[in-house]
Amino acid sequence: MSARFRLSRWVRLSIGLFVVLAALAVAIVLHGRGRTVSAAELSSLETRVLGQNRWLAGGPASLRIIVTDHETGKPVPADVKLLLQSPKEGEKDDPAPTPLYKGDTNRLGTVDAQFTVPDVDAGNYTLVAQVKTRLGTDEITQPIELTESVQVMLTADKPLYQPGQTMHLRALALDLATREAVTGQKMILEVEDARGNKVFKKTEALSQFGIASADFELASEVNMGAYTVRAILPHDQAEKKVRVERYVLPKFKVALTTEKAFHLPGETVRGSVQADYFFGKPVAGAEVTIEVSTIDIGVSKLAELRGKTDENGTYKFEYELPRSFVGQPFEQGKAMVEFHAMVTDTADHLQGAYKSLPVVKDPVMLVIVPENRALVSGVDNRVFIAAATPDGTPLKGAELQISTNLTRTMFHQATDEMGLATFSFIPRNEPVNLTVRVRTEDGRRAIVTRSFDASPSEEGIILRSSKSLVKAGERITLTTISSMKGGTVYLDVIRNKQTILTRALDVKDGQAELPLNITGDMVGTLELRA
Repeated sequence: MSARFRLSRWVRLSIGLFVVLAALAVAIVLHGRGRTVSAAELSSLETRVLGQNRWLAGGPASLRIIVTDHETGKPVPADVKLLLQSPKEGEKDDPAPTPLYKGDTNRLGTVDAQFTVPDVDAGNYTLVAQVKTRLGTDEITQPIELTESVQVMLTADKPLYQPGQTMHLRALALDLATREAVTGQKMILEVEDARGNKVFKKTEALSQFGIASADFELASEVNMGAYTVRAILPHDQAEKKVRVERYVLPKFKVALTTEKAFHLPGETVRGSVQADYFFGKPVAGAEVTIEVSTIDIGVSKLAELRGKTDENGTYKFEYELPRSFVGQPFEQGKAMVEFHAMVTDTADHLQGAYKSLPVVKDPVMLVIVPENRALVSGVDNRVFIAAATPDGTPLKGAELQISTNLTRTMFHQATDEMGLATFSFIPRNEPVNLTVRVRTEDGRRAIVTRSFDASPSEEGIILRSSKSLVKAGERITLTTISSMKGGTVYLDVIRNKQTILTRALDVKDGQAELPLNITGDMVGTLELRA
């Protein structure tokens, strides 16, 4: 038997058998055996193995094996065994293949194989899938790459040092496969000055808690600027920047506040600057300069305000905004106005403060997000609506009016205390236009319209989770919804680009459910796919 492989963007391995057409009359010669085999003697077994071909050494992994009759498409009972061969398998004194999993297919012809990847050296290995059925046997091989995945967190006690001070460095290493501290490995801690000269290097073994530390005392005369600090392991490293400069501790603190968190074009900004010495006395009679600027094609200065603090260390100001601004894409279309206050006391000590204010077209932000990338025709779809002020504060109890091109009915809802609302509807196989109007208690209004495409009914599937934030030891329920009333749905749980759990479920009346217990090896961000 021969095998075929398909690689997709999901790194999915798909293994099957070439079936010789019945009309083929030419006999196949088995080279080296001197006999011929007719097409009727070939097995109609089809085997597929789905999963990643890159695994984390020592971590959990999962593969899905599907065994069917190629001619009928029906599931075939099978014994499945998975083995891992080392890169030098077959050489003298080389160990035998490592067993990974052994089990039988279920009534769907599927094996959801879960196993722990051997904690061996990183490199290229070979996966061997052995299948034994009443239709015959099959052995399929595929290259597998084992990698080490270590996350290093590097910290310094300060972001800014003066010459002569001591840097206290510490690094923590975590094995992402096992979620345990990396112990015993040699870690290099080094420091590079602003000119690229390595001025410090120390090698230390990671403790039982995965920690290595070092102290580096700066000389009194050093190169000033940004220093690079690194923590290096054989398969990973981390670095960060700290600055070495001469500085003088501030004599007083400055705070700049405004009455409103956001403004519309043309409104008047009212605010104040407060200056106080650290021992509590206000900075009275200080010179205050406020530069007002915005960003269009560059940073543009709009105005400069000047004044003095009163006996309480306060300077109040007003500024009328221009009637037009250039919205910034990275600010979701909002424009930003920056106020930079500089305060100079009678002893010529200078301190500053910054304040950025969003300038918006509408006093309410509306965001509409469908639960699926494309709407699924013929089934209940959900759309999540978020209402907030331009500075991100949720709008609790905001009245929403929702309409679609599917019906003339106007739907009314109110946002919860997180500023969220959920709207459900059943789309047809055509684009959907959704319009949301909002009105707040203080009279603010906004309107947003979005268009969504609906996928063909035979291809659509929706995956829902009962919770989006869960603790280890808790249970969630995964639900799939499809316009297909029957069949099989496959669920994958992926962490760090590694499939750690697979399940095959019966679809009944378009739905399937899986209660999932969250275990310790699932800690992190999980990606769920159906």
